[in-house]
Amino acid sequence: MQVTTEILGALKRRLNITVPSSDIENAVIAKLHDITKKRHFNGFRQGKVPIKLVDRIYGKAIRQDVIDKAMQHYFLEAVIKEKMNPVSSPIFFPITDKKGVPLVFMATFEICPKIDLKKLNSILIEKPIVKIQDSDIEEMIYTLRRQQADWVEINTVAEKGNRAIIDCIRFIDNQEIEDNKIKNFSVEIGIDHRIPNLGENIIGKKAGMTFNIETSLPAEHFLEDSNLKCEKAKFQIKIKKVEACKLPEMNSAFFSKFGILNGGLEALKIEVYKNMKRELKQAIKESIKEQIVDGLMATNELNMLPKVLVDKEVSFLRHHLISGNSNENNTVSVDKLPIKFLENKAKRRVISALILSEVIKSEELKVDKQKVQTLMEELSIAYENPLKIINHYKNNEQIMANIHNLALEEQVIEFILTKATVLNKNISFNQIMNR
Repeated sequence: MQVTTEILGALKRRLNITVPSSDIENAVIAKLHDITKKRHFNGFRQGKVPIKLVDRIYGKAIRQDVIDKAMQHYFLEAVIKEKMNPVSSPIFFPITDKKGVPLVFMATFEICPKIDLKKLNSILIEKPIVKIQDSDIEEMIYTLRRQQADWVEINTVAEKGNRAIIDCIRFIDNQEIEDNKIKNFSVEIGIDHRIPNLGENIIGKKAGMTFNIETSLPAEHFLEDSNLKCEKAKFQIKIKKVEACKLPEMNSAFFSKFGILNGGLEALKIEVYKNMKRELKQAIKESIKEQIVDGLMATNELNMLPKVLVDKEVSFLRHHLISGNSNENNTVSVDKLPIKFLENKAKRRVISALILSEVIKSEELKVDKQKVQTLMEELSIAYENPLKIINHYKNNEQIMANIHNLALEEQVIEFILTKATVLNKNISFNQIMNR
């Protein structure tokens, strides 16, 4: 096998691979002989069929199958020989594949960018120190009541705590931006911050009114796009409906919705506190992980990322980003989200995955079985029968693969924390949950 490498870009490579014709011909002949032994041909005894007859019938298909498998096989050998780390499946292009001559083909693919893990001690991590206060529990219970509330349409002006159903159109230079139209958008005034200052501008207005607002959108906002960049974002808002929140009474019927059959409000507070602790633990992990990624991004100029990985993450976000926050009153089209918004998030996810993968590889980390068990227990604790859920996890290959990945991710974070500079920082529950 002969291999030459072409550099097509920062991360794009092409291998030109030549395979001796004897390797291909021997594989073809072996498959032809295999057919003579296993298949029945009229007029011939098993295993006595002339090889030329089998070649005439099956030769073309067999040769193509051999070549396809050979390209895969020799590509893998070539990337090992050239010490490359592909992150995408190769695109093969045969140049010569005729009988009796060497197989020559090209394989085009993307490689992983180089990541420097030697500067871990330069990373500064502020570890959140959070104490859940009684007021945090009260606020969470209020949130639960709002989630179970009835919304009643009103004809009076909107106030803080009301909900408005709106249509929203963005303008640039007095021109409507088609991709930035949103219909039946639900805004909880004083709570919803998806469009800055929107709720404040709805206060004092009634259903049927149309008005304009100007506001600044953060760079990572789902309606922001570098192609539409301007100092102020201008929106036309039409209020279609204003609704008041009718909170449920805190009685046995309300408590039972959260599995509280005895103990009333005090029992609910205990369960809410337990759940808040679980959420807080995860939020702290995410905060530390984000800081680690930020730190490694600062010490590694990862300006170029494999396009195939970014595209894959964009596709993932396109199908999952909106679903978690949508309801029957929101018709935000995922297809209309500015591509820059999705790409920025996708790139960060790719960088995070590449960094974690590099730590696992360089430190030869293996999955800690005890950590896997602990994660399963943590994930199942909120269910009525945790043991049954754990058994379900163990019998599901995909779920177990995900849990193994989570365990490895935690091990990576723990390793980096032993190298980085870590400072404790006291913050509130709301601060870390709404970061």
